[in-house]
Amino acid sequence: MTFPWIRFTWPLLLLSTLATDAAAQNATPIDDPAVAALAARASVFFESVSEDKIQEAFATLLAGSQLAKGDRQEQLTLLMKKTRDLATNYGPYRNHERIAARRVGSDLVVLKYLYKCENYPVVWYIVYYRDQREPRGTEAASALDTWRVVTLRFDTDLEALAR
Repeated sequence: MTFPWIRFTWPLLLLSTLATDAAAQNATPIDDPAVAALAARASVFFESVSEDKIQEAFATLLAGSQLAKGDRQEQLTLLMKKTRDLATNYGPYRNHERIAARRVGSDLVVLKYLYKCENYPVVWYIVYYRDQREPRGTEAASALDTWRVVTLRFDTDLEALAR
């Protein structure tokens, strides 16, 4: 006795298994201490922004970053102004949620957040890079001083989240 449906079902099961394995390899482990600590830094940033402590929020998040250097001051000032205008443009802050965290190699962490305002959400992107001048140590909290923000921006392109 043969079951004709088996001939068509097993390739689908194989493809499903391969897709699941590929997704698992690209996912950031939940217990990655560097990602968890960097995400905690980002949360402090969002809380400070929500309390209208814009200057303090940026100074803390960008400590040691090239983004805070003199030649980028004009861009940083513009980003801070846009951040200050979030409540006016999109409504009061309600919450923030990490929607993606990805470690790319051993020295790059990409975080993506939904900053939820009353009228419209904003998508924040924060990319950390591990300073290559610092000696390699453990991923413990003391080693977090070697991570620097290399990208900080936000937009309202919600469709990009589905791509």
